[in-house]
Amino acid sequence: MMRVIGYARVSTGDQGISLEDQCTKIRVHCELMEYDLIRIYQDSGESGRDLRRRGIRDAMFDLTGEHIDGMVITKLDRLSRSIKDWADLMETFARFDKSLVAIMDSIDTSTAGGRMVANMFSVIAQWEREIIVERTMAAFTYMRTQDRLCGLKAPYGWEIDPDKPKYIRICPVEAEICRRVYKLRDAGLSLREISDVLEDYGHVNRLGNKFGKESIRKMCISKKRVPLE
Repeated sequence: MMRVIGYARVSTGDQGISLEDQCTKIRVHCELMEYDLIRIYQDSGESGRDLRRRGIRDAMFDLTGEHIDGMVITKLDRLSRSIKDWADLMETFARFDKSLVAIMDSIDTSTAGGRMVANMFSVIAQWEREIIVERTMAAFTYMRTQDRLCGLKAPYGWEIDPDKPKYIRICPVEAEICRRVYKLRDAGLSLREISDVLEDYGHVNRLGNKFGKESIRKMCISKKRVPLE
C-alpha cells in the first residue's frame, strides 16, 4: 500500500476551497485509491508566493523520509504559485523518487504525462498571479491620476476630502513641508541632514515625532508628489 502525506493551504481572504474541505477531499481520495494517509499538513492564512511556510516545510521534510511514498493535494496552486519554487519542489520529488497527486487537476507525477501537465499548470498559476498584480497596480496608478484615495489613508502632503471621502486633496501644512524636503534634497542634503533641518524648523510627522530618514525617502519618491506650486 502506498504511504502518503497530505497538504492543504488557504491564504488570507482566500475565496477558494476551505482547509476543512481540502482535508476531506484528500481523505476521501486516499480511501478510494487505497492509500495509507499518514498525516495532513496545513498552512492557514499563508500566501502561495513562496515556500516560507511551516506546514509545507514540515511536509517536504517528512516527504524525504523512506517511510513516505508521495503527497496528495487538492490543486497544484496549494503548493506554490511561483515557477521557481515549483521547479525546486519538482526537483525534490524527483530526487527522492516521490509522487505528487493533485486531485482536482487530475495529475499524478508518477507518470511522464503527469509531470508535463503539472509543469504547465504551474506556469499558468504564476501567470494568473502576475496578471492580478498588474491589474491592481494599473488601478492604483489610475486612481492616483484622479486624486482618488488609495488605501486607508492619504499619502503625506495630502488629506481626505471631507466633501468627497473617496478623493484626496492637498493638505496645505504638509504640502509646504514636502516642498521644503524636495528643495533640500535637490540641494544635495542627505536624508539625515534633511531630518535635522525639519526638526530645527519645528516640523513633526503626523504622530508628533521627528521625521525619520525612511519617511523622508518615501516623501521624495512618492508617486503622488505634491506639486511645487
